Amino acid sequence: MKDLILISSHCTNLEKRNALNKLVDSLQSVRNDYDLMVVSHLPISSDISEKVNYAFYDSENTKTTDWQYLNAPWLYIGDEFIITSVFFCTNGAKSNYLAIYRLLIMGFSFAKAFGYKKVHYIEYDCYMENFDQLYDNTKLLDEHDAVMYYKSKENEIKGDHIPVGHFHSTRVDNINELFTSYDPDKLLYTLSTCAFKTNECVTEKVYKMGDRKIYYKHHNLLEIGNSYFNKSSDTSLMDEPIPWIAPYYNEESDTVCIIFYNIIKNHVCKNLTVIVNDEQIYNVHELKYIHWQSFDLGSLDSINKISIFVNDKLNKVIHFDESNRHKFRYVSYRSKGRMLTHI
Repeated sequence: MKDLILISSHCTNLEKRNALNKLVDSLQSVRNDYDLMVVSHLPISSDISEKVNYAFYDSENTKTTDWQYLNAPWLYIGDEFIITSVFFCTNGAKSNYLAIYRLLIMGFSFAKAFGYKKVHYIEYDCYMENFDQLYDNTKLLDEHDAVMYYKSKENEIKGDHIPVGHFHSTRVDNINELFTSYDPDKLLYTLSTCAFKTNECVTEKVYKMGDRKIYYKHHNLLEIGNSYFNKSSDTSLMDEPIPWIAPYYNEESDTVCIIFYNIIKNHVCKNLTVIVNDEQIYNVHELKYIHWQSFDLGSLDSINKISIFVNDKLNKVIHFDESNRHKFRYVSYRSKGRMLTHI
C-alpha cells in the first residue's frame, strides 16, 4: 500500500493559498507512490481538492489562552542565559496548539483506519523540488517508528536535539492513541509536562511513547536540493511581520524586563512600543534582523498592566494581579541552563 502525505494548512490570504497550491503541484510527481491529504480549519478550494486524494475541513479552530498551556519558545542572546516565554507568540497571549493537533489527529486516525502504515507530515508553506528525503524516510520507517529533523546551533542547549515541526514521518500502525483519538485534556496535560512548550517537542514526546524509536536527521538535509519556505523566513506568508516581544522575569535582579528580538529575515521592524500601567512608555524605533533590545520595567509587584504595540497597532495586553504574578515567573523568565516546568 502507498504511504500517505498529510498536508496541514491555514490559508488566510492569497499568498498562503498560492503556497499550498505550489506544494500540492510539486507533489503530483510522486502520486504513483504516495497518496495526498490536505486538512484545514478553513474551507479548501476545489482547485486544491481535485489534485489530492482526500481534503478535510474542520470548522473548529480552538484557541488556548491559559498561560500554562501556551507555547513557550526560547532564545539565547549571546550569554549563558536563555529567555523562555509564552508571550513570544506573535498572535498575542493565545495558542493554536489544540487546533493544530485536531488536524494532525484527523489525518493520522483516518490513515490508520484505512490501512496506511506510514504517514509523512508536511506544512503547507514548504516546497519540495527533490524527494530523496521523502523516499529515504519511507525506507527508514521499515526499521524505525518515526523520523524527525533537528536544527543545532552553537548556542543551543547542550545535548538536546531541537526538533522542527514542518516535516516529519511516522508509522501510524503502532502510534500512541493520543495521536489517533482527540482528547484535549490529555493533549494539554502532555504540553504542560514538556520543558519546552512547543508543538515540535510535544510531537517528539508522543512519537517516543511506547518505546518507539525515532531516527533523527539534521535539517540541512532538507535544504540540499529542496526549496523550503515557511512563516519564519517568508514575510509574504505572514498576516503581519511581527518580531518576538515578551516581558520576562529576571530572577537575578528580581524585576520584570522586556525583550524585542527581530527573527524576520530581510525585514526591519519599526515603531515598537511598550506601555506599563498606562504610564511608562518604552520605544524601539527600528530593529534590524537578529538584533535585540531589552528594558528593565521594574518590580513584578509594581506592574499591573503591560500593553505592546507594533506599528501603532495593539499586539497584546498582559494583566497582572495576585492570582497570576507567581505563575508569570514560571511561564516567562530568564534562567541559566534550566527550564521551569511547575507552576
